[in-house]
Amino acid sequence: MGKESEPRSFRVIIDTKEKYPWALTSSYILGTEFRHLDTGDYTVEGFEDKLCIERKRTVNEIAQNLHEKRFGAQLERMAEFPHKYILIESSIQKVIEYPFLEDLPPKILKKIRVRGRYILKCLNRIQVKYNIHIVYCGNTDNAIWVATNIMREVVDLYG
Repeated sequence: MGKESEPRSFRVIIDTKEKYPWALTSSYILGTEFRHLDTGDYTVEGFEDKLCIERKRTVNEIAQNLHEKRFGAQLERMAEFPHKYILIESSIQKVIEYPFLEDLPPKILKKIRVRGRYILKCLNRIQVKYNIHIVYCGNTDNAIWVATNIMREVVDLYG
């Protein structure tokens, strides 16, 4: 960890399928652009083959994705990136205690069969099998900060 240098500016690419995109603002973000991404929700222009960030807003979203073929195929594609992340806008505690800490109607809650420790086991397997970093950010603001910092580090690494 050497001396902090002046960060390089960059443009963020957001997948067109992202329903509620992050409001990314920073002195070194030149702006955002919506484009179709085959893999992930966020990347940096010029580094689309190096960085993949997948965003998960809720534990419920993760629970629904875990056994979808589409999500499995995405993990396979993500494995090819040198820098790949799943940023979860929940704490690990909310994952472990799923579905009880989620704000779900009782009617939905009683239909849920998957539990938090199983989800955590699946997420741990993803980290090991695909070498994907999973970050439990706790909330949206933290996830934005983490994503922005990762983007900056990748841009600085490759110059």
